[in-house]
Amino acid sequence: MVKKRLFIAFNLPAEACRRINRGLEEAARLYHYAGKEFPPSLRWRMAPEASWHITLLFLDYQNEELLSNIAAAMANVAARFSPPIIELDRISYGPQGHPKHMWVNGSTETSAALKEIKSDLENELVDNGVNFKYEAKKFQTHITLATFPQEGDEPLVPLDIKLDPAITFQPQSLDLMESDLLRGVKHYSLLQSASFGGYN
Repeated sequence: MVKKRLFIAFNLPAEACRRINRGLEEAARLYHYAGKEFPPSLRWRMAPEASWHITLLFLDYQNEELLSNIAAAMANVAARFSPPIIELDRISYGPQGHPKHMWVNGSTETSAALKEIKSDLENELVDNGVNFKYEAKKFQTHITLATFPQEGDEPLVPLDIKLDPAITFQPQSLDLMESDLLRGVKHYSLLQSASFGGYN
């Protein structure tokens, strides 16, 4: 029985990626001002631009035969919502308290709007016979730009870059993505899309 490691996400338009790259340039300047290289350690793993996305719901390993059930749930949910407005407003470390990533963060309003879609999607997936692990933690819109060790390296350079103006876009669809590990590097593939209400 073939299993696939899946998640449901929003992919980014080209202009959003260009703005994020400018934010990374600002992060590099802050490190250089502090007398450090960027990235500061070979143990930092920078996420390539092609992998940037906003994860809405992680499904982990699912039987391939359930792909149609997942696609049906996504289509039902997407049809009930207009395209959400996604606003990305700062670059910082995350999660708070135990940072191990560099994130682009979504605004509070964005996280609230996406949480509504996520909750509806969770219910619809269960109704379609798809099992997954519920996440108890508060949903926070973010894009992972880098992952680094939590211990053993030098202290992090303070980082809180406000994106002004904020990066704003409206995704046209929910995207079902597959995650593969190729030569030690995560690779993501688009399997299915479900258009929001008003898009075909």
